[in-house]
Amino acid sequence: MNYNAVIDFIRLSPHTAIYWEDQEITYEDVYHNVNRYRNKLADLYQIGEHIAIKMSDSPEWIYLFWGCVKAGIIPYLYSTMLKDEEYEDLFKRYPVVDVFDDDNIISFDKSAIDETDHPPVDTLEDSLCFFMFSSGTTGYIKAIPHQHKDMAFTAINYAKKTILLNAYDVTFSAAKLFFAYGFGNSMTFPFFVGAATVLMKEPSSVKGVNDYLLKYKPTVYFGVPSILAGQVRSLQTNPKDLSFLRISCSAGEALPGKILNEWIELTDSPILDGIGSTEALHIFISNRHESFEPNCSGRLVPGYQAKVLDIKKQEVPDGEIGDLYIKGGSLSTGDDWMETGDMYIKKGSRFYYQGRNNDMLKVGGVWVSPNSIEEAILNHPDVSEAGVVYGYSNYDLTKLKAYVVLNNKSKQTTQTKVAIKRLCMKTLPLNNYPSYIEFVDVLPRTATGKLRRHVLRQWEAFTHDQDIDL
Repeated sequence: MNYNAVIDFIRLSPHTAIYWEDQEITYEDVYHNVNRYRNKLADLYQIGEHIAIKMSDSPEWIYLFWGCVKAGIIPYLYSTMLKDEEYEDLFKRYPVVDVFDDDNIISFDKSAIDETDHPPVDTLEDSLCFFMFSSGTTGYIKAIPHQHKDMAFTAINYAKKTILLNAYDVTFSAAKLFFAYGFGNSMTFPFFVGAATVLMKEPSSVKGVNDYLLKYKPTVYFGVPSILAGQVRSLQTNPKDLSFLRISCSAGEALPGKILNEWIELTDSPILDGIGSTEALHIFISNRHESFEPNCSGRLVPGYQAKVLDIKKQEVPDGEIGDLYIKGGSLSTGDDWMETGDMYIKKGSRFYYQGRNNDMLKVGGVWVSPNSIEEAILNHPDVSEAGVVYGYSNYDLTKLKAYVVLNNKSKQTTQTKVAIKRLCMKTLPLNNYPSYIEFVDVLPRTATGKLRRHVLRQWEAFTHDQDIDL
């Protein structure tokens, strides 16, 4: 059937749609600006041509995106945080007729602004709408296509049915619009239900996010584990009243239970952890406000199916580890099952993340989740972040190595390494603790906050460590 997504998200309404710096932009303002952008784009390009949006979060980003959708122009949604060589590679692989960034945005002759409300171009539910890029966790970035129907599907099933987003909410996201998680959080979800969103142009930081939370007092906050960990440390030393938050959510990578428990102690409200993907456009397994659990991704979001399979593609019994496959109406793979690349244990209706299938570690002949080791390390009070990979001894024997970020650099001592190792030995199965620990100032992460474990493996390739004596 004929369907253009713009009809479900852009509306004439006096209610606030966007909080931007010191402005309150209404849905009516958005409506007229989208028409301006649609008409300018229709003058410049042919239906079906591809452009690139490589802009910081802003109202103009939103106007340009929906102007493209209404005009039938196909945008590639680029991160603003890639390296020059990464942009060069992507533009070669995915040619576009124009690139819009913070230094090249559409300009309008104020004496000839055309706000005529032309009908949206004829498209179907399954017509190509836009491309979004995978996060590059494994080092390879690729473009993921999405259809017109996908945005409403995620808004209905996650935003409305899972976290109960409504028109009285105000959302704020640490993840940016170019990231599938932030795309829903900051635009499609609030716009679908008539809520307001807060946009922040600057790259997300603990201080920046905290400042925006206190200034705008959103009711729904979408965080990522790397930012949430810093916020917990900040709140512990400088408590703030965050009682305006109705719920907080997390995605991008698994949320350590330590962060969830400390956040609840500090704010008296939970974080609803979940897992999604660029291919699914948002979250497909999530905790709920009435039912959440530390170190658990939660239950299926309505509209999705999941199964956990072994190497022979047979479903594993509850409690056993396997590869997670999903199926649902927003997947770029259509009606086919998609292998997520994530290892999971399913217990009843709940799913427990174990790690990426190419990140699993074999210790003593048994596959071990790096996440379980990192969670144990995070239980040390001086640790803020940890990443575990294989390490190699001076005899080229394979052991486990942990890269650890401390809250205080002055604690980077052999005594702290010993304490971390002893803590792991008490809480983890035999030989599942790191033999080597290296303190670092930061862990390598993608633009969306995911741990780049392949970079840790590259670091380790150049070192041979001495075991930690207890």
